[in-house]
Amino acid sequence: MAKLDPEIADDAPWADEITSYDEDHFITYLRLLDADAEGADWREAARIVLHRDPDAEPELL
Repeated sequence: MAKLDPEIADDAPWADEITSYDEDHFITYLRLLDADAEGADWREAARIVLHRDPDAEPELL
């Protein structure tokens, strides 16, 4: 089940099929897509949605 504000891993798992991580982060993915569709700056979206500071942690984004 999708979580409203799940913990974001530094390295997300990758697979050809949907993973449990993907299922947990479905809402996160939608929030990022919505931010992009609204023309939001990706740095602001990273701060709000991913709880990451792109200036302090550029290697994570």
